[in-house]
Amino acid sequence: MLFRREERHLVEERFLDSPLYELLEGACQLLMAEQSQVVLHPSELFYQSFLILDTLKCKPTELGVAYCHERLWGELLSYFRENFQPMAKVGIGNGASPTFAEEVSLAIGCIMQSVAELLVRVGGDSCHLSAANALKLQLQHHAPLTVGRLDKAFRSISRTVDEEALSGDITRYMASEEMYSEDINGWLDALELAPQGDRAATGGGKLQGGDESRSAEASHVRIAPKKKTSVLVVLNAMFKAGWLVAEDGTKLTNRDFALNSILRHAFGIDKDTAISQTINPSNNINAGEKNQLLLRRLLDEDEMERYIKELQRELPDANED
Repeated sequence: MLFRREERHLVEERFLDSPLYELLEGACQLLMAEQSQVVLHPSELFYQSFLILDTLKCKPTELGVAYCHERLWGELLSYFRENFQPMAKVGIGNGASPTFAEEVSLAIGCIMQSVAELLVRVGGDSCHLSAANALKLQLQHHAPLTVGRLDKAFRSISRTVDEEALSGDITRYMASEEMYSEDINGWLDALELAPQGDRAATGGGKLQGGDESRSAEASHVRIAPKKKTSVLVVLNAMFKAGWLVAEDGTKLTNRDFALNSILRHAFGIDKDTAISQTINPSNNINAGEKNQLLLRRLLDEDEMERYIKELQRELPDANED
C-alpha cells in the first residue's frame, strides 16, 4: 500500500517511538537512498512488514513457512509491478541508474529482510526461525545481488537500536492478538472518510480523483471500523464463485479492479486498495475453532476454491436471482 503524505504522518505518529519502527526506518532510509523509481517510505515498509507478520501469526507454522517459501516473493513482485511504473534508463556519471527490475528486487528484499530481522529476535519460539530462514533463502534465490546490501544495512542500524527493547517488543507482539496492519487499515479508513476539515488538520488533501462528494452521493453505506478486511474476504469469495459479473453480464476477469469498484461506489472508499496484500492477514484469532476454519478456508486460495464448490453444491440456486 502506498501512502499519501497525511497517511505517512498518521503511521509515524503512532509508532515513531517504537524500537520496531526505529529499526525499519533506519534500514529503509539507507536502502532507499539511491532508488529513483521504486522508493518505499519507512511507514510503508513498516506496514508491509507487519502485514506479513500478521499473516504468519494467523497460519500454522508449516503453512507460514510454506507461504514465505512459495508465495510471498510472487505476491510482492505483482504488487510493485502494479503500483510502480518503470522510467527510461538514465545515465549517472560514467555509469547508469539501476534498472526498474533491480530497484523492485531491492524494495522486495527490504520488506522480506525486515520481517526476517524481526522474526529472529522473537524469544522462546524456534518456529519463527524457520520462517526467517525461508525468507532468507528466497532472497538468495530471487535477488542474490541484494543480500549483501541488506545484511550490511541492518547490521549498521542494529547498532543504534536498543536490542533488548526491540526483542522484547517483537516477542510480546507475536504472542499477542494485536494486528498492527489491521489497526493501520482502520486508521486510514477513518482518515479517508473524515470531513475535509479533519483531514486537513492532519496534513491531508483531496481524495484521489479530486471529487470528494461523488462517492458519498452514490451511497450512504460505510464499512464499520476495522471491518474492511473482513468485507474484502467475503467479496473476494463472491468474485471467485462467479457471483459478480460486469454491467453487461459478462464474466469479470480483473479482481482488484472489480473489488475496488465496489469499495468506491458502494462504500465511498476512493483510494484503491491492494487486495491481495490486504486480505492475507485477516484471520480472526479471537474467533472460535469453527470460525477460524471458515476464515482459513476463505483466505487460502486452494481451500477457497474447494469451499466455494461445496457451497455451490449445497446451494444449487446460488446463481439465481
